[in-house]
Amino acid sequence: MGKEEALQTSLSNPALLHASLAHVAKTLSSVVRVEMNPNIIYHIGKAIAIVNKRIANSHENPVSIDTIGAVTTITAFELRAGALESFKIHLDGVEALVKSVGGLQALVGVPFILKYTTWVDIVGAIALGSKPRFELLNPGRLPLHPGLEFLEPCSLLGARYKARLSNLTGLPDLSHEMIEVYRILQHLISKRERFAGSQKMEISEMEFQSLQSYCTQLMYRLIALIQYEIPHPLNRNAVVFRLFGNAAVAHILMFTYNLPPRSGTHVLMSTQIRASLEFIDVREFQLAYPEMMLWIIMIGGLGSLGTEDQEWFIQLLAQSCHGAGIDGTAELALSLTEFLWSGFYLGPIFDEFWDDVAVARAVMEAGKKVG
Repeated sequence: MGKEEALQTSLSNPALLHASLAHVAKTLSSVVRVEMNPNIIYHIGKAIAIVNKRIANSHENPVSIDTIGAVTTITAFELRAGALESFKIHLDGVEALVKSVGGLQALVGVPFILKYTTWVDIVGAIALGSKPRFELLNPGRLPLHPGLEFLEPCSLLGARYKARLSNLTGLPDLSHEMIEVYRILQHLISKRERFAGSQKMEISEMEFQSLQSYCTQLMYRLIALIQYEIPHPLNRNAVVFRLFGNAAVAHILMFTYNLPPRSGTHVLMSTQIRASLEFIDVREFQLAYPEMMLWIIMIGGLGSLGTEDQEWFIQLLAQSCHGAGIDGTAELALSLTEFLWSGFYLGPIFDEFWDDVAVARAVMEAGKKVG
């Protein structure tokens, strides 16, 4: 979500402005370690008071789209704070308010609030393990990214993975859906990388909006992949769908939506990736899907920054690179380019993470020589 778009929307909406300032204070407290609790309490309190007054008067003045935007922003803050019970209560409120104005279609005229509401719906479904609250928007009302309907043919790697997925899981339809989603994600990553990599190239508003809208629709497909009820729960091979889905969602949250570092959503996705990795035989999955597993482990690690899981991912990624004969990020990029790779993975904020991976791998290499 664009910062300028968010600021413009907030300046005309006092409740949304206060809720947004609470988010800013939360980010400052986590990034620069400044005590911001009094500011957070003040701004959230003001936002809730304004919203409650508007809703109390809704019999005279119908609930506005601005009010929905404010409640959505408060709801997102509850998620960042880890208050899942409060988050669910506010999410129920968002659902009721959106339905009262005729559904998501009524928000199309205010793109920022539409995107933020669908984002909260998506993350809420993931955090609560529940189905999304809203139906997909009519694709005809939201343009797809130019050329997206003309994706390049499935690569040899994609075709090989599709056959392997079908054979190992016994779920051909779900295997097909996963590879289709993978192809779209690959396209979106390459587009975003190209746009962001050239300062001379300007993205038109229409191109940006179409990229964002399709990305949102892609997220709903990923949730369906993650939450698919496996016919045979003991079929551990089918965990691959949840693993890929969680990693893909994590990438979009971190790099396409560009949420602040160490956000609760990043930690949530990283935690879910680790839980799935601990449920399976990682080595067996690496033999079946070498590039994908390396990418999934890496994404889990990038999302774990500043958490207790960070060291666990560092060791697993270093072990995976060591086992595959990959030394350094340049070789890792070459190994993953055909599957999924973005230059954002090597952003400055991840320098310490990659340094630690290199040290862990060097220790393993030294141990091998001594042994």
